[in-house]
Order: sequence, then C-alpha cells, then structure tokens
Amino acid sequence: TRHGRVVLQLHNDVLFDTGETEVRPAGKQALAEVAATLRTMTLKRFQVAGHTDTQPITTDKKKLFPTNWELSTARAIAVVKLLISQGVDPATISAAGYGPYDPVTPNVSPDSMAKNRRIEITLVPNVAALVPPTPTPTPTPSAAPSAATLSAAPPSAVSPPAVSAPN
Repeated sequence: TRHGRVVLQLHNDVLFDTGETEVRPAGKQALAEVAATLRTMTLKRFQVAGHTDTQPITTDKKKLFPTNWELSTARAIAVVKLLISQGVDPATISAAGYGPYDPVTPNVSPDSMAKNRRIEITLVPNVAALVPPTPTPTPTPSAAPSAATLSAAPPSAVSPPAVSAPN
C-alpha cells in the first residue's frame, strides 16, 4: 500500500529503456499478466501513474518530453494503451504523470533514483462505498397551533375574511 491505497509497482528497468515510452518486450509480458488480473476485477477502477527521478532529460528526447513530467505521463499512457489492448475495460482505467514529484525515496544515489523511476497501478477507492450515506431528514408532522399563537396572530391569519353574500 502507498498513501493508503493498494498499489502495484513496476520498475522502469523492466518496462522502458532510458528516455523511451515504448514498452520493452519483458515489460509487455509483465503487463499481459497484470491485464489478466485486472480483467477479473469487475466494478473496480485503476489509475496508472508514471514516476521519474530528478535527473533532467538531456538527450534528443527533450524535444518530445521537455520535462520528466511529460515523460512520466507519456509512459503511463503507453501502459494504459497496452492494458486496454490486452482486454482491460477502458472505462475502468486512467493515466497520470507525477514526474519527480512523488518519490518513494530521496533522489540521493543511483539506487534511490532507480527506485523512483517506476509505474504504479493503483486501485482507486470507491468513495461512495467508504462514506456512509447521509440520512434524509424525516419530516415531522406539524403540531396544531396553540391558543397563544392564535391570539398573537393578526385576525386575517386566524380566520378567513368575511365574505358577504349577494342580496
């Protein structure tokens, strides 16, 4: 779990080459297995989130992905498309890119940076199932006006106006 949610983490060394958004063959195999599981989980929603380290993009890919945010989003979309091609219902899955802004560990070493380069597939909680419904107030029958209320009310509010009958 992460941030109180059920999360499957897939490290980018399995899924992508450096600076790339095309899923590697080993990543496609791993995602096919994930898709098989997701297809069995009806009435559930998932978010695929791309994450990067803090190293800026310095290759020719900088033209396509000016920042790690764009790269992480493009990778998440690539994974979503692959999962959909494997039969996951597109209405149950979304993509998000976090770039370097949600690390699992500080980016202080090559090992920690590698841990931050990842795809997370998160079970999105059904908030309606978590929050009890607000009870609808039951209307209470109004009580008959008391004598004090009637005596304080102007005459027109107490009795209907007198109507004279035609002669």
